[in-house]
Amino acid sequence: KKDLILMQEQNEQILKDIFSSVFEVGEDVDVTKIRKVTELKWDSLALTSIIAGIESEFSIQLDTKDFERLTSYAATNLFLTEKGL
Repeated sequence: KKDLILMQEQNEQILKDIFSSVFEVGEDVDVTKIRKVTELKWDSLALTSIIAGIESEFSIQLDTKDFERLTSYAATNLFLTEKGL
């Protein structure tokens, strides 16, 4: 169980790094609050970059039907948790 918690923490940090990179924000910005409806920089290119980052960092392939679920940091984190990551 301890290993699972450590893996989840590491995966959350990877996801935070992806969001920080895509939205070009510093460490002082809480990326866990980023949402598609409130983030002006969230466009199709940003979504494509998030997907590419996830696929690269987590070695998974996302289905196009999964893309619509990635509407915020929280939703993306939940999606990855459901995938066992």
